[in-house]
Amino acid sequence: MLYEYQERIDKYRRDLLLMEQSNAAALTSDYDYLQGEIQRTRQQLKDEAQQLEASALLDLNLENKRRAEMRMELEARTADTETFIEKRASAITLNLKNVSRQALTTIGAIAATILSSFAAFKLLF
Repeated sequence: MLYEYQERIDKYRRDLLLMEQSNAAALTSDYDYLQGEIQRTRQQLKDEAQQLEASALLDLNLENKRRAEMRMELEARTADTETFIEKRASAITLNLKNVSRQALTTIGAIAATILSSFAAFKLLF
């Protein structure tokens, strides 16, 4: 009977060792799998970060280009406005000179008429 107990204990011991070995192999396999998953996740995060950075740089470049185009358009509008103002100022100055000449001519004619009227009036009286 002692022999049977020893046989059972040996059998249980072998079963335990076998289970420990299979558990150790399963743990090693799970550990390797998890390490691989961690590496893949790190690489995915790195790739996504690079994509976000590239996207942000593209957005910044596009925004800078848009601003440059807007600045050029504004400068062109400013130049057009300055040209328009200069033309209008020149036209107004020319008109003012013409009006001044006409006024002086008219004043001169009126003065001549008045003087000739006085002269004629003096001759009559």
